[in-house]
Amino acid sequence: KTAYEIRPRDWSSDVCSSDLSIDPAKLQLVKDLVKADNGWAVLPTARPDGSVQSSVVTATIMDHPKTGEPVIGFLCRGGTIKIRNMRRTPTATITFRGGSKWVTVEGKLTMVGPEDAAEGFDQAEVPQLLRGIERALRGESADWAAFDKNMADQQRAAAYIALDRVYSNPG
Repeated sequence: KTAYEIRPRDWSSDVCSSDLSIDPAKLQLVKDLVKADNGWAVLPTARPDGSVQSSVVTATIMDHPKTGEPVIGFLCRGGTIKIRNMRRTPTATITFRGGSKWVTVEGKLTMVGPEDAAEGFDQAEVPQLLRGIERALRGESADWAAFDKNMADQQRAAAYIALDRVYSNPG
């Protein structure tokens, strides 16, 4: 079934159960659509009043640095509305598209940065985590020292979204 064929009350027991491993075809669709538009994606977050604030981010599919499971990784600038909203909610949704195809990933959100401690991570790991996401997005940097300084100046955090739910348009 596609997301269009499933009523919301069916989601937890049908295609979107977080206790099932991800379908390889869905995983491949995420990889394909991440590449289709160079990782550009829409990341909605909830404001305190419940309204939606959307941001366009560059994100990628990568291995989680601790578990090795596939996750969506992206960098978050400190002090933004987006990061403040994400701190209130331990889950996130992100949508990638290519042409008329799209795929949405929903899952547990983990952020690690100067103001964001996460279980199982040491704050001393932040520069390497940020570099890991940057490598997955754009490859090696010609100047990691400048990258590290820029990330520290911007109080960037590493963000990881688990692939708990993956759904797309039919076809």
